[in-house]
Amino acid sequence: MANMRWAYRYFREFGRQIAESPDVVVAYEPDAAAQLLQSRARSGGPMRIVHLHETPDKALYGGSGISRIAVRLMLARLNRADAVILPDADRAAYAVEVAKLSRPPMVVMNCPPVLATLPESKLLTWLSERGITSQRVVHFQGAIGAERGLTKIIESMRYWPTDSVFVIVGDGSPTVLEQLHTLIAREGVASRVFFVGRVPYADVFSYAVGATLGITLVEPLDRNTQLCAGASNKRFEYAALGIPQITNSGPGMRRLFEAPGIATLVDVADVHMLGQAIAQILGNASLASSIGARARSLHLSLYNYEAQFAPVVDRIRVWMSGRMVVKA
Repeated sequence: MANMRWAYRYFREFGRQIAESPDVVVAYEPDAAAQLLQSRARSGGPMRIVHLHETPDKALYGGSGISRIAVRLMLARLNRADAVILPDADRAAYAVEVAKLSRPPMVVMNCPPVLATLPESKLLTWLSERGITSQRVVHFQGAIGAERGLTKIIESMRYWPTDSVFVIVGDGSPTVLEQLHTLIAREGVASRVFFVGRVPYADVFSYAVGATLGITLVEPLDRNTQLCAGASNKRFEYAALGIPQITNSGPGMRRLFEAPGIATLVDVADVHMLGQAIAQILGNASLASSIGARARSLHLSLYNYEAQFAPVVDRIRVWMSGRMVVKA
């Protein structure tokens, strides 16, 4: 009943906003897309853009009956959109396949806005207050979940330099945290692993600046985690901060991260490979510096949201100019 009430309020508000005759409408995710595309395009109607962050796989929406219906309707109608956007090239290819799209979607990778200057480090201050002065700081940020490879990272610490530390910024369920603490004790690294906890989003970058190395592993548990090279914002955030990273192999990863020389790819299941890759970066300051410089440069030129979204802006401008000609 709660879902039904939510759907009623949502569709009522949707109708109210459409009645205001906007020039462009962006539908984010299947519920909005299914409603936006329920009728065929009409002359003088708005430009209809569908922006999908998640892979349009019906199996990923199994927990909600309304969402399952929305995905089915959206896929049946997706060719009616004037533009479809996804954050990853492989997710876009999957959308073409399942929705039988007549033209490929636009790919807008999940990059942060241009970060012109780096913030002051709150991370190093936080560590200093606890008596930690290590120059070898391995960093993780984000939701602490089963797909993030944290158990493998902790197990790999046996191969790291003994003066290195691992800092985790984020939060997770009590069950997951308890499991990690048990593993940390078993591995004998309790004095080298630090949980900062959740920080305000405005401070996320400040709690990463100063790290030697970032870890952005994603274990391939479903189609979303398999096809996430361009969708995982954490990878692009480390690039923005000029921090080298260790990440997982998978579709699109070599092209986006290994080939430009801004990350080392590993098999997320191979603890020895992971540990050796981390140790190599921690043991070579000049290597870490050169990787970080390339990452920072790539962020400023291409791996930022302004650059990624520019083609969409251009398409909207072309559409709007045509609309103005018709009105005239």
